[in-house]
Amino acid sequence: MSPLEIVCRKSGYLDGSEKVAPHLQQAYFNNFYFGGIVGMVVDAGSGAAVEYQSEIHLRLLPESFVSATSRDEYFEKWRDELRAASEKIKADISEKCPNGQCGKLLDDLDAKTRAAMAEVEVSRQRAKIGASGASISASPSQ
Repeated sequence: MSPLEIVCRKSGYLDGSEKVAPHLQQAYFNNFYFGGIVGMVVDAGSGAAVEYQSEIHLRLLPESFVSATSRDEYFEKWRDELRAASEKIKADISEKCPNGQCGKLLDDLDAKTRAAMAEVEVSRQRAKIGASGASISASPSQ
């Protein structure tokens, strides 16, 4: 099972790509009990044994920005969106975990949030200002 590579392109933006790993479907394992080895082989051969996540979100970064201010505003808005999403997930975890039993989930969330913030900063530092081509004063939600 090899990963699926998704590539998105839009004029005025850098290409965005992500590799998505396949996962075995539960039905594939159910074949062992209900369909036997033949069912497992048929599903594996036809590709029916695997599935990919149903949604993928890619952020296409502008090729360049008209100014350092527009660049910094863009990336600060991106950071704000990450913080808000992280806080929402943290609240959901805390609500569903009695007596703080989900410390590992919260620690994992904090680590993923820090990694995402680091990615934003690396992207900000690499962003071009007033480069040739279309300079964009864009919001991250575009």
